[in-house]
Amino acid sequence: MASSSFYSGTGVTPDNTDVDPVVPSNITAIEDSTNAAQAAATAAAASAALAEASKNSITGLTVATGAAGSSASFNSALSLLTVPRGDTGVTGPQGATGPQGATGSQGATGDTGPQGATGPQGATGPQGATGPQGATGPQGATGPQGATGADSTVAGPQGPTGATGATGPQGPAGSDATVTTANVTAAGALMDSEVTNLAQVKAFDSSDYATAAQGANADTAYGWGDHAAAGYTTAAAAESNALALAIALG
Repeated sequence: MASSSFYSGTGVTPDNTDVDPVVPSNITAIEDSTNAAQAAATAAAASAALAEASKNSITGLTVATGAAGSSASFNSALSLLTVPRGDTGVTGPQGATGPQGATGSQGATGDTGPQGATGPQGATGPQGATGPQGATGPQGATGPQGATGADSTVAGPQGPTGATGATGPQGPAGSDATVTTANVTAAGALMDSEVTNLAQVKAFDSSDYATAAQGANADTAYGWGDHAAAGYTTAAAAESNALALAIALG
């Protein structure tokens, strides 16, 4: 048998007929079907030739196609010649795939999808440079005066000693009289015998006695009555007594 497309895949080609083909398992069935189709085609062709010859010899002959596998027949009453249709041939091999068609036009854009979820917060960037110093604002209003503090009981520091005064004029020469207790007493000096609290006077401490200012305060506080009659000593009398005592003690 000549090489044909039925040997596709067996290695047998029109230019390579000496190759020992590898016969597939169904090649025999395909060949039997092909032979049967060729036989049917031959029979159909013979019937068609016979019908055509009969047609030419009969006036007004009508030809119709009969069913496949049936016999040819003639109906004289109708002048109808029925010729059977040949068997359907074996389906040929699949043809080569045609070229790729042109790309179709771009379809319409679909609707925008929903907004995606917000991503995580990025890391904080580095600290920016410090800006320039702003202008100084106006002076604020002066606040209210604070409360006056309490008077301190601690005495302030001793002031500087004043300059020595000029020497006074020479006094008159004294008499040659002998100094006696009688003479001193007669001169108005306060004698020890006249002081009943001599020990207290000698132990005099200014902090134990009222000052002139305190005496004035006492005079103001006790404005009622007669102080002299009550036996109170005034600031002037106290100062006089202290001066006399200092003179007596030298």
